[in-house]
Amino acid sequence: YPRAGSAYTYTYVGVGELWAFIIGWTVILEYMIGNAAFKQIIRVNKAINAKKKEQRAVARSWSGYLDTLVHNAVSNFTLETIGPLSS
Repeated sequence: YPRAGSAYTYTYVGVGELWAFIIGWTVILEYMIGNAAFKQIIRVNKAINAKKKEQRAVARSWSGYLDTLVHNAVSNFTLETIGPLSS
């Protein structure tokens, strides 16, 4: 049996040309399916990150609105306790 090589080479030496052909094509299909799945995961992650950015923007606007309702008590407390925050 070969010491180095692909699944095709190992199968060709071990069981013959027909099985090596089948194994070779399954390896190609495996790469294609794996690549497609990886691209799908990347697309979903981009969509999730976009949604998180929207949620952060909503949270910032609501926190600012809440602060004005309580006469800037939140921002005043933050400035007194922590000091000015840089953006």
